[in-house]
Amino acid sequence: MRSNTGLYVSRLDHMRAFAAFLVYAWHYIHVNTPFETVPSVFLTSLLEEGHAGVGLFMTLSGYLFAKIINGRAIDLSAFYRNRILRLVPLLVVVFAYWAVRGHLTVQGFFMGLVSAPGWPHGTWSIVVEFHFYALFPLL
Repeated sequence: MRSNTGLYVSRLDHMRAFAAFLVYAWHYIHVNTPFETVPSVFLTSLLEEGHAGVGLFMTLSGYLFAKIINGRAIDLSAFYRNRILRLVPLLVVVFAYWAVRGHLTVQGFFMGLVSAPGWPHGTWSIVVEFHFYALFPLL
């Protein structure tokens, strides 16, 4: 997917791939062989701690947002419209799935807007992303 700003930094592709690998590895490890403790070898503990990949994705996003803005004014309506179009469709599908399975209540949904524990499983990272988007114009 190409950015509508015309900015694409191909030199970050290897970092995106590494972040995606970290997240994938965490999900693979925990579905197939759940760990009870963090591995003692540093490199394997990176695979065990999936939030490292999420953190890397968020760091890359912050860097790219700063590079895109680079002293220019922000069109907030376009910024938020693009974020909504990018995140909400899949989020609706995920929430419907978790609601049907009984892992998400209405109260949990609204609590999740302000703190991560209200939303099930990996959706906590979307809460952090929403908070970043809300604070972005102030930063």
